[in-house]
Amino acid sequence: MTEETTFEGWCIVELFGHQQIAGKVSEKSMAGTTLLRVDVPKTSQRPAFTKFYGGGAIYAIMPVSLCFACSKMPIKLLNCTDGLN
Repeated sequence: MTEETTFEGWCIVELFGHQQIAGKVSEKSMAGTTLLRVDVPKTSQRPAFTKFYGGGAIYAIMPVSLCFACSKMPIKLLNCTDGLN
């Protein structure tokens, strides 16, 4: 018997090439494979956006609190709940 667990939550995602992205992550099946979806909230300087990554591009995923994830974004939110609506 196999048990499949999916994860959804706020994370810092470390990517190959010394890149990082912070946002709410979830899994998404697309084009015959499962991808990591990262939803980054809007700020006063840019709209919200979503990026998808394949498993081969990911070095590490660190689950964190919403406020910690927001503190790691290049353009800071005014507070950790801005941009979530």
